[in-house]
Amino acid sequence: MFKLPNINFNKCSFIDGETLEFHFNKHHRAYIDNLNKLSEGIGLDGMIDIIEKGQGALRNNAAQSFNHTFYWLGLTPSKATMSNEIANRISVNFGTVEKLEELFLNSAISLFGSGWTWLVLDRKSNKMEVINTQNADVVDFKKYMPLLICDVWEHAYYIDYRNSRANYLKDFWSSINWSFVEENLNAKDLRKIELTMRE
Repeated sequence: MFKLPNINFNKCSFIDGETLEFHFNKHHRAYIDNLNKLSEGIGLDGMIDIIEKGQGALRNNAAQSFNHTFYWLGLTPSKATMSNEIANRISVNFGTVEKLEELFLNSAISLFGSGWTWLVLDRKSNKMEVINTQNADVVDFKKYMPLLICDVWEHAYYIDYRNSRANYLKDFWSSINWSFVEENLNAKDLRKIELTMRE
């Protein structure tokens, strides 16, 4: 059985209680509930296995459950500091933290329709990249280690920001849990994330 993550805060610094109620307790919970129903007796082991081998509604609900969990864990209710390790890795890959911010936010703004913007580590080159995926798609976990994700579906921001995706993204960037990004960078696999989603 899968579960909602323990996000450890009731109100994010840039999301009000109504958005959190709808996004976390309704949208995300629905994906988890659907996944638990659809995955009974299918013989697939774990969220990643279902995402990689499942099809149709099963895969979509697993992917959306994973993406949302990764999104919440990547946020902090208070501004987090970036370690020297992360700052240095970003500088090597993008030049400066500000250049990464510009690239990430522009990528998220330009994504047409609904989807997700990711900061990932290419497993082969060991370089960070910014990637978009549409709707319930995920990055190729065999090729990339996800480090951070931003939800750019309208339900993530419409109550607070209406149609201003740009303002939502600016506030998202100021609420990133950089310790979570660093954990993923050092982990190189998704076992810990899988554990947060299991009953």
